[in-house]
Order: sequence, then structure tokens, then C-alpha cells
Amino acid sequence: GALASVLAGTAILGSFIGTVFIVVVLVLELLLQALVEGGFLDRVHLIRSYHGPLLRAAAWLLRTGAVGAWVYLVLDYTTFGDLLWPWLARVLATPIGYGSISLTLGGVIAFVIAIWGSWLLSRLATLVLDTEVFPHVSMPPGIPFALSTFTRYAVLCIGFIIALGLIGFSLDRVTILLGALGVGVGFGLQNVVNNFVSGVILLFERPIRVGDRIQLDQLVGDVTRIGMRASRVRTLDGIDLIVPNADFISARVANWTLADTARRVTLDVGVAYGTRPEVVLELLDRVARSHPDVLDSPEPEMLFQGFGDSSLDFQVRAWTHSG
Repeated sequence: GALASVLAGTAILGSFIGTVFIVVVLVLELLLQALVEGGFLDRVHLIRSYHGPLLRAAAWLLRTGAVGAWVYLVLDYTTFGDLLWPWLARVLATPIGYGSISLTLGGVIAFVIAIWGSWLLSRLATLVLDTEVFPHVSMPPGIPFALSTFTRYAVLCIGFIIALGLIGFSLDRVTILLGALGVGVGFGLQNVVNNFVSGVILLFERPIRVGDRIQLDQLVGDVTRIGMRASRVRTLDGIDLIVPNADFISARVANWTLADTARRVTLDVGVAYGTRPEVVLELLDRVARSHPDVLDSPEPEMLFQGFGDSSLDFQVRAWTHSG
């Protein structure tokens, strides 16, 4: 009789609380959808650009929280909670591991949650910076990308350190781990560290930036991404090449757009012997100045180069914006 009474009360209470939570979650989801799709939050560029994923994430959080709260309240009402919570605490505190490595199930779960949470937080931080902060702040080219990249890696590093603390790693163990990493660097990871340091230099010193057109030996293309180990360059043929960052630091790199986009174009022209040179120079000057892509300053130059094997050789030098 007592068990039946408890089960009946649990069913009634669970149904009532579940119905209330369902109604509350549906109302909140509809309210959020109305605010976002109705244009009330259009001033927030992040919400305007990513309203679909944000609405799905908000709905998932509301539903997950409602289910968790419902389970907790139902178990707390009955005696099952008094039995479940101590048992669950013992399970999470049970040591697992091998040899000298001793972990707990709760620590492993907390480690995974901390890593996952720091990854989500790093993505959210970069999205907020890229959509809400940097568009409203005047910065030199390349600085927003550098700050966004370092913010992402800083959040990930802090999250990893917190995760190590949650799993039970002490500072002494972290020191040993860093020492072992240093030995590994000394033996076989010099190139990785070299490229990493070179990536830091590229992001802060900014000899090349995202969007710059560069020439590295025979490689000519536009920089589309600067990573911590390697950068991506899209060639004029539409091929994406992955270039180690150390190559940009140790080699001679021509950056065509570092200071400005103005470039001089040189065109050789040959005319038949017997043609009056002053007429050719005047015609070339008129054509160059009338071209819409030729800049007025610096002015185009027309030069007579000399007598060729079968022609009078001229040269046109004009400035234009590289595209």
C-alpha cells in the first residue's frame, strides 16, 4: 500500500511538473523566435547572422534544463533520490586508472565537459569579436584576425588547464609533463615549434596579412589564412597551398599589398622603322591617360628604349591598382 501510494503520488506529481515545464519551454521558445524573427534584435549582428543555429541551441538548452529539473524534482519527492544521490557520488568517486595513474570517473567526465565547454566558449568569443566588436573599431589590417586567433587559443589553453585541475592533475605532474614535452621538442619537434613561433611573429609583426598578395620564390597568390603552424595561400590558378610559417620568416617574401595596392605596369611596344618617334610617344601617352584603370598620380611615362633588330622600341610605364 505504501509503495503504491508513493508510485501514484510520483506519477501525479511527475505529470503535473512535466506539463508545466513543457508549457514554459514552449512559451519561451515561441518568445525567443518572435524576438529574433520579428526584428527586435536586429541591432545585434551576431543574432541577425546566426539566428537559426542560436535558436536551435537555445531550444536545446531549455529542453535539457527542463528535463534535468524534472528528474531532480521527481527524485527529490520520492525516497529514490535518497538512495540514488549517494550511490551516484560513490560511482563518480570510484578510482580508475592503471599503475601509478589514478583517476576518477567524475574527474574524467568533468575533464571532457571542460574541454567541450572551452571549445564552445572559444568559438563564441571569436564570433562576438568578429561580428560585434571589430566592425565598430578602427584597427590596422590584420590586427582583428590576430586578436581573434589569440583569443581563441587563450580560451582553449585556460580551459585545458582547468580541465587538468578537474581531472586531478597536480602542478607537479603538469611540470613533469612540460619537461617531457621539452625533451620531445629537443629531439624531434623543432620544426613544429619553429613554425609555431613563426606564426606568432606573423600575427603580431604582420609582415603579411590575410588578403595580401605575396610572392615566395615561384609561388604567387593571396594569403587566405594565417594559422599557428602553417598558412594557406590561394594561387592565381585557384589552388590552395599550405605553406609552413617558418618559410615566411626565413625566406625573402615579396608582399605586393603591404603598404598599398598601387603597382607599376610596364609594357614594351615596337613600331616599324620610319615612324616618327614623337608621334608614337604622343599616341602612347594619350592611350595610357585615357585608360580608366591607369592612375593620374604617379603619371604614366613613355620612353624610347632604342633601335631594335626590326623595330623602334618604346616602353610604357603606368601605375594601377592591383586586383
